[in-house]
Amino acid sequence: MKSKKILLGTIGASFVAASLFLMASTGKSGVYESREIVSSQAEQGIHGAFEYYQMLLKNYDTGVVSPEDYKRAKLEVKAMSNSGQRANIGFKDHGPDNVGGRTRAILIDKDNDKLIYAGSVSGGLFKSTNRGNVWKKVEGYDVNYGISSMCQTENGNIYVGTGHSEEGFGGNQNSGMNGGGVFFSNDAGLTFSLIAGTENYSFVNEVVSKGNDVFIACSDGLIKYSGSTLTDAAPSINGVCSALSFSNDGTVAVGSFSSNRTYVSEDGGSTWTSVWGNGSTEVPGGKSRVEYAISHEKVDGKYYVFASMSSGGSLAGVYMSKNNGIIWEEIAPANTQAPGSFSPFNSGGQGQGEYDQIISVVKGDPTTCLLGGINVWGKEMTGSWEERSGGFFGATSELYVHSDQHEMKWDSQGRLWLGNDGGIFYSDDQGNSFREANRGYNVTQFYAISSSAHGDVMGGAQDNGTQANYHDNHTYQEHDRVNGGDGFSCAMSFMNRDVIFSTIYYGAVYRSGDRGFNTSAYSASNIPAAFGTPGDLSNSLGSFYTKIELYENPNDVNSKDTIRYSPVENLSVGEVIEVPSETSQQSITYTVTEQITFQDSLYANSALTIEDTIVYETSGLILNTVNLYGTTYSQYYATGVSGVSIGDTLLVDGVLVGVDSMKVANHYFGTNPGEPGEIVDMGLYDFLENISWDTIVITDPYQSWLAFGLGSGEGLWLTRNALRFSASHDGFIQAGGGISGQVNQMEFSKDGNHLYVGTTSGFLYRLSGLNDVYSPNPVLGTADGNIEDSLINWNHPNTQTTFELIGSFTVPITGISVDKVDPDLVMISLGGFGGTGKVRKSINATGASPTFTSISGNIPSMPCLSVLMDRNDPNIIFVGTEFGLFRSENGGGSYEFCDAEFGTTPIFDIIQNWRTWDEGDRKPGQIFIGTHGRGIWTTDEYLAVPDTKDNTDITKSVLGLKLYPNPVVNNATISFEANLAGKGSVKVYSLTGKLVLNLEQISLNEGNNTLQIGTDQLAKGTYLVRLLVNDQVETTKFVKQ
Repeated sequence: MKSKKILLGTIGASFVAASLFLMASTGKSGVYESREIVSSQAEQGIHGAFEYYQMLLKNYDTGVVSPEDYKRAKLEVKAMSNSGQRANIGFKDHGPDNVGGRTRAILIDKDNDKLIYAGSVSGGLFKSTNRGNVWKKVEGYDVNYGISSMCQTENGNIYVGTGHSEEGFGGNQNSGMNGGGVFFSNDAGLTFSLIAGTENYSFVNEVVSKGNDVFIACSDGLIKYSGSTLTDAAPSINGVCSALSFSNDGTVAVGSFSSNRTYVSEDGGSTWTSVWGNGSTEVPGGKSRVEYAISHEKVDGKYYVFASMSSGGSLAGVYMSKNNGIIWEEIAPANTQAPGSFSPFNSGGQGQGEYDQIISVVKGDPTTCLLGGINVWGKEMTGSWEERSGGFFGATSELYVHSDQHEMKWDSQGRLWLGNDGGIFYSDDQGNSFREANRGYNVTQFYAISSSAHGDVMGGAQDNGTQANYHDNHTYQEHDRVNGGDGFSCAMSFMNRDVIFSTIYYGAVYRSGDRGFNTSAYSASNIPAAFGTPGDLSNSLGSFYTKIELYENPNDVNSKDTIRYSPVENLSVGEVIEVPSETSQQSITYTVTEQITFQDSLYANSALTIEDTIVYETSGLILNTVNLYGTTYSQYYATGVSGVSIGDTLLVDGVLVGVDSMKVANHYFGTNPGEPGEIVDMGLYDFLENISWDTIVITDPYQSWLAFGLGSGEGLWLTRNALRFSASHDGFIQAGGGISGQVNQMEFSKDGNHLYVGTTSGFLYRLSGLNDVYSPNPVLGTADGNIEDSLINWNHPNTQTTFELIGSFTVPITGISVDKVDPDLVMISLGGFGGTGKVRKSINATGASPTFTSISGNIPSMPCLSVLMDRNDPNIIFVGTEFGLFRSENGGGSYEFCDAEFGTTPIFDIIQNWRTWDEGDRKPGQIFIGTHGRGIWTTDEYLAVPDTKDNTDITKSVLGLKLYPNPVVNNATISFEANLAGKGSVKVYSLTGKLVLNLEQISLNEGNNTLQIGTDQLAKGTYLVRLLVNDQVETTKFVKQ
């Protein structure tokens, strides 16, 4: 019986006939964001960070981080270094030199506005001698206590207070922000010494100078340091002193004492008067935090004094006194949480005024104050509060100031300097516009890092997003921000360095195919909504720290994934062609094994033409639609249909369709001239172009896994499609729904068959059997243990996947390292002060009952935050700790402290480029160090080949890039000199970051090259041109008219 096609001419609701062959489109398009404006509410959230620090650092026997634990470990590290147990390894700074990090202290030299000091919470002390244009680390300050405050006395001595009540022992145990007393320099900052007697202060919130004396607001109260003697400056007031401010002439002082009660002195700190209370002219006491500011000038012989305060993180009021702090009035009420209520300390519904709060009086305007919380606010005497800055603005905006304000200082010329979580900013117009000043101020706190085969680096940082450095910017250390918020684990593709993955808090993962210029959310579409929303503070998914792990194999000889490729030219047996892999920008070399026929023009074979019946109906039924003679029809294939007449009724998938009218149309077929028996259905067209008669089926060797760890009942999620940007679905499968604790670390074995998973609860798991899982459908795991094989595999029904608990420890697993030869050899690092065995090793990790032994050697009992065994020699082990980097060359029997420029900064991550030069790794063996306070560093100690020169030194591949005419009307010409013949690419982007033109595999000549770009299809506007030649990038812009 002849087969016919019946076209139903109707436009209505979608419906599918059961007898049809259907293919649903599930393609997705990402929502792209400009690099400059990618942001999130994580930029202002600190609560999750504090919880994470406490989890990593606390003593799990006592439940807290005690000053005794901290100082004992620090002294032991110092003793190791002093006794010669030091590994003198060279390290190279990879920046960022343009980002900065949390800064609570700024000091401007009393005699020279160009000389400025900045103190970070975990990266040490820096100095600028050119008014903030460039910063350099002060080598003489070699202690790594978090700097909280600085001052300078009349004789030029510099004093540095360490530890803050809201971050150190007295607060949230922030990594690196604990106190060790007050340090001073009497030689212009060349060397610093501890003031004896201050070493037991758990925090120092303020050091304020008066003449040659220094007042210290600290955990022991208000202490006066004068002539090398420490005395109680307020003996009649009990408790800590958490805030302090002095007038310029030293006569008026205001301080916060026990329970944040306000006292004022009008005799230079000799006597103190209580001004706190519940009266209308008093300052409330008992709040969570108070900050003060005194005007630079007097009004009617008196100083204006301001006080800001918070309670439970939210604003508890701002108060002003016009008479030296004796009588007060409220100038901003407490935040009520009601819509529209003044809330300078709140972000995403959470208040953090205990963390970020500073108040200052405008120099030259004693009645105007600036309040720093999330952003900068200002209030004139008769005006309302106005927001002066925003962390959400683009970095080039004069209103951009990084979020979370901690410090404000004025120089003699009226320039305002600000310290915040983004480093250093300044204003030359009394806080109305701002500029960033972070060049060289590398104090960025990285949680995790990644690298490419070319030595590019990227890292996720606390409150500074995800930063990437391809070493092609103005300086070797300059980074580009590729994602916002708090950045965590990340990944650079080995196979394609342009592909990167970044994360923010609570399970939000992002993917980019162009080095972060365009970024879109990338997550498992089948994660149950009940688990939470990625990146949402109030309905969070997973934990604060988002963990991903990327595995890649560019030559999987056992791959069971195939590609169906239709050539666009005639090919003979033996010809070699390049077939695009599904993996982004990769190709497969293929030798043709049979004759391939391609036809650029095909006319219908009239002998095969048949007639189709077209019917019209009014039931509202729609199937696959086509346009015929200007009318939209629905179509399907039917067998055995004949003699259709007007008024007949057709049954389509159980629905009766009435035939209202009919037409007849020709249905054409064409034949292969090389194989006449091969026929192609041409449908309604009697002529077609570009017919490929043959399809090649090729094994795709480019394979990868992206693992996304949640834990605590939400499991692991894995996909092989992360590098396949054109994949029809994300392909995530779930495993390990019964994981105990949040996933904190993951590491694949070299062959990709095993994934080791460590949690915050101290449990180590192993997922095995991944090598036989290809092209998985998106599924949820059906059990806590093994994945049901029938769910996860299209191509190989005999998979054996297992998920097992292989180790249980009482403290968080902070690092995992798997040997690159033997997957049985696994090392882990463990967090927390106290206890022993912070580094452990198993030699039977793939077995039925793995065992772990301690290889901690002589590392002091302290949090070990990362671990790496060398790719070639497992006896060489690096361990990152709360107090710097350690190395063992005898399998963990003993360790040496790595005496590097980053000193005792916490080391949160250590990675190595483990592949060989022949595998495409251009930095084989290079080790990368991710510090939490001093950026990213590398060592070439274990580099397998002589290091290639930095991009700043190598001969440039492109010289003299020009684009003309500019502005452009229809076509533009690009000209440049290439030092070598080869291939290049040109990409054109709109200013919103959208890729509008892409020219790949352009053949280039050595010497002069000229390329034409057609722009007639582009809308009017400005466009960015990116030229890539021999791994080097040059850019230019043009205007389309």
